[in-house]
Amino acid sequence: MMKVVDTNLLIRYFTGDDPVKADRCERLFREAAEGRAKLLITDVCLAQLVWTLGSHYRVSRADISDKLVALLNTPGFEFSNVGVLLDASQRYRNTNVDYIDAYHAATAAESGMDVYSYDRDFDKFEDVVRLEP
Repeated sequence: MMKVVDTNLLIRYFTGDDPVKADRCERLFREAAEGRAKLLITDVCLAQLVWTLGSHYRVSRADISDKLVALLNTPGFEFSNVGVLLDASQRYRNTNVDYIDAYHAATAAESGMDVYSYDRDFDKFEDVVRLEP
């Protein structure tokens, strides 16, 4: 049976700030990679992970993006749309925008939709059209 992973497990794993919990998370994630567990990581969980690593732990955009890509490519983890999440990770890494804006841009680009927003950060993406109401 699939289980939902809360962000704090990913934080413990990636930061090692609590070695005992980090080891437990590593064991659980290894079980998933070996097919002995199925874990769901939600889009909200990933957004919270990006925010926490960047704001609290001061992890660089490049390192955060690398961690996301590694996570998205790990067997045993389920995600809503890996393609959009990988795209959002690259947009976040390569452009000075918030992760949520990168995610919305990736979602719009994948589906061919425009974005209603007053945030001019969307203008940084050539494949996204920003509209104002």
